[in-house]
Amino acid sequence: MTFDPIIDENGDTIKVTDSGWNSWRVNKNRDIREAYFKSLWSGYNNFGNTLAALMTGNLKKDVYLTKARKYDNALQMKLSNNFIPEAVYFNLVETTRANTAPLHKYNEIRKRMLGVDHYRHWDYYVDL
Repeated sequence: MTFDPIIDENGDTIKVTDSGWNSWRVNKNRDIREAYFKSLWSGYNNFGNTLAALMTGNLKKDVYLTKARKYDNALQMKLSNNFIPEAVYFNLVETTRANTAPLHKYNEIRKRMLGVDHYRHWDYYVDL
């Protein structure tokens, strides 16, 4: 997979790689983080149909195995390997959804400390 290169604040060309995101996402320059992120994800977007086909194949496999193994649904099948009742999964989802306020507050604090109008994905990892 190839990605479009970006230009840093010194005018140097930066090769964008999937593994490079780990180090560039903490760059102090927001424009560089944004450019890197957009280059990276536009590369993935070029393979959107392929990724969708892979996901469809996995879903069809899960449906087939669910029926073949006589489970009530795919969730039950996926959780059964670890002997986890569906109720545990649903409780986890419900509890998570009911308690997102601290995360939203944290993101608002980071947004304010970074001095940005909109808190974007490329802002998540930079040190304050």
